[in-house]
Amino acid sequence: MKRMMRVAVAAALCALAPAALAQGGTRAMRAQSDIYAGMSAEGRKIMSEAMLQGSDANVRDQWLAAHERMLAILERDPLDRDALAAAMREQGRMLDEVEAKRREAMLRGFSLLSAADRKAWAANDRARRQAAMGPGRLQRGGMAP
Repeated sequence: MKRMMRVAVAAALCALAPAALAQGGTRAMRAQSDIYAGMSAEGRKIMSEAMLQGSDANVRDQWLAAHERMLAILERDPLDRDALAAAMREQGRMLDEVEAKRREAMLRGFSLLSAADRKAWAANDRARRQAAMGPGRLQRGGMAP
């Protein structure tokens, strides 16, 4: 269920991001510009490289193709629930692979940062999440469920 929810959220983001960007972006997208605030030049470079290593345009293209297949199944009448579930599982598998690669790249980056840069990153992350969610929505230690 959790994986299906992630697939649905990712699908919504892919669908809505172009329109949001065309309109100047959401609060979260605008907050992204402050991702390195307070970090040293070296820390910025380390994390920029880590984030690039954690992304993969080829996997993104494959995910988008899988998403299109899922949408085609969704449009069929009658709905083939088993085919839809299989397509969503495939998207979930792709997201899991991307997430694991991104986590490993970020872990490598974080391990190279100075203590001050790690603290700046943590403070910036909290601020970005708060800006994205609005006042009072951030629970201690992460995003509210």
